Amino acid sequence: MIFGTDGVRDIPGTGLLTPDSIDRIGQAIVAHLTSEVAPGGSVLIARDTRVTGAEIESLLAGAIRRAGCTTIHAGVLPTPAVSLLLMDGVADLGLVISASHNPPEFNGIKIIDASGAKLAQDQEHSISETYAISEGKPESQQEIEVIEELGVQYLDKLLSSFPEGEFLAGLKVVLDCARGAACHWGPEAFRRAGADVTVVHGEPDGARINVGCGSLHPEFLGEEVKRTNSVLGIAFDGDADRAL
Repeated sequence: MIFGTDGVRDIPGTGLLTPDSIDRIGQAIVAHLTSEVAPGGSVLIARDTRVTGAEIESLLAGAIRRAGCTTIHAGVLPTPAVSLLLMDGVADLGLVISASHNPPEFNGIKIIDASGAKLAQDQEHSISETYAISEGKPESQQEIEVIEELGVQYLDKLLSSFPEGEFLAGLKVVLDCARGAACHWGPEAFRRAGADVTVVHGEPDGARINVGCGSLHPEFLGEEVKRTNSVLGIAFDGDADRAL
C-alpha cells in the first residue's frame, strides 16, 4: 500500500518520490482512471509552493500523457479548489502535489475523484497493486502550460455559495497563508467579499512553507488579530485544506 492517511508522501528523490516511482504512480493513476471512467480521460493537476512541486508535476504529466490521458494544469491552487473544479466538470480526476502541513522538505500526491472526494480505500489498494507491477520509464522535462483562468473559476464557484456583493464589508480579518497555496487566493477571496484583510506569511516561499507559521503556529495569528483589532483570524496550512 503506497497511500498514507492523505495520499502518497515522502521526501522527493527517495522512496515513493524518486523519478521512477513517480512515473509508476502516474501509470497506476491512468490505469485506475481507465477502469473507472474510460480510456483517454483527463487529469487536473495543481500544487502548492514547494520547490520540488514543478519537477514532480512534470514527471507525473509525462507518465499520464504517455499512458493515453490528457493533463490540465492549474498551477498553485488550494486543494479544495481542485475539488470544486472537478465538481464543475473540469476533468475526470484531480491530483494535488503537496505534503499539506508537513515541513518543506517533504512532498506528496493527493488524488481526488470526479465528485471532489478522496478515493475510497479499495481504489487506493487497486492503484497500489498496479504500482507494484509497473516499470518506471521517466521522460525528460514536460512542457507545462498553466491555465490561469482556472483559479478565477474556482473563486467564482466558491463565492457563489455566499450572498452576492461585499457581504463582509467593514470586517477586519487577518489571514496567515503559511507561504503556501493560499497566498494569492485566500486574500483575493476575502477582499472580493469586502473584508479589510491583513496578510501575514503571504509571500509564496516553497523553501519555508509551514515553517513557524500557518495552522501549526496559530499563536502568531492571535497576536496579529489583537494588534490590528480584527474580528477574525484564519491560519491555513501549506495546501490550504486546513484552516484554524
